[in-house]
Amino acid sequence: MKRLVVLALLVTALPASASTARILAYQDAWPTWSPDGHTLAFTRIHLPGNLMELYVVDTKTHRVTKLAQNTFQLQPSWSPDGTKLAYQAGGAVYVTDLRGVKRRVGPGGAPAYGDVIARTRNMQLLVGPAVWADRVIGRPAWSSDGKTIAFRRDEGIYTTDGPGNDRLLVGAPNPGDPVWSPDGTQLAFTIRDEVWVASRGLVPAHAIATGKPDASAPSWSRDGASVVYSWRGGVTQTYLTGRSVLLHSAAGLGAAFSPLSDVVAWAGPHPSCPGHLSIRIEGPLVGTCEVQGTSRGDVIEGTPLWGDVILGLAGNDQIHANDGHTDKVNCGAGRDTVWADRTDKLTGCEIVHR
Repeated sequence: MKRLVVLALLVTALPASASTARILAYQDAWPTWSPDGHTLAFTRIHLPGNLMELYVVDTKTHRVTKLAQNTFQLQPSWSPDGTKLAYQAGGAVYVTDLRGVKRRVGPGGAPAYGDVIARTRNMQLLVGPAVWADRVIGRPAWSSDGKTIAFRRDEGIYTTDGPGNDRLLVGAPNPGDPVWSPDGTQLAFTIRDEVWVASRGLVPAHAIATGKPDASAPSWSRDGASVVYSWRGGVTQTYLTGRSVLLHSAAGLGAAFSPLSDVVAWAGPHPSCPGHLSIRIEGPLVGTCEVQGTSRGDVIEGTPLWGDVILGLAGNDQIHANDGHTDKVNCGAGRDTVWADRTDKLTGCEIVHR
């Protein structure tokens, strides 16, 4: 059996020499829509090593553009006009246009793009050069009118409209990042395995969904009547009334409503190779079945399911494709060793163990 459970378990394989690199399939995660509903930003996660890349994909042409990379989450935030993204990398916040032309905003992380970019630095909430709050964790969020920021501390969800004006909205241990409703009257967030909604003086904070372990940050529908999120059980839409609908039974990291329609983008299995996670709307929008090596000698691990297209390229590679399903393996140049099933289709492999 393959010794990889994607994003879940450690890999165990034959010891690699100092000259070899371990190659695993990448996974696409955390889709987020542009305000005009035409473009999705997402993060491509490469394993191992936690290399993460920021991409955008045009939902009509399916053109994909790489904008940036970092060793941790880039946490992209769209500008109000949808022409730029703020993101974090290397201890600083940057702004990039959709061609990849970027500028540095300043030190910190967790940007929130509004009329002014908010960011965190040393647990302080910075709006431009001004400190608006301290003891801030996670990612802040601007309200739709651009006047108020919601943020979290260890003990609850807060809002502020200026330096020293922070107000506790909900007291709760270790809440998730808050997300504003389209009209700016309510906030959605997670607390442990529950999804909560709170409003400023209108409706007491309450859970609208329970029993949702590993729930992602909620994303609001355009009418503000429901939220969508991924969790360990799939992708679920929950209405403010408390009714939940399971949209997809298998999911990766993140789900998001389009700001202009009822379409949901989500990270989920690629139909041709379910071991790979792609960004999907109805069908795959971006993603591939390939697991590609480098010009060096690599230890290449397939995914736990089927349909892998493993490309060894150059170097003396060790390729593991023996999972009981049919995969395609092109070992490439070099003297390569492959562990494969009898049904796997092999090309250019010198040493084969079936």
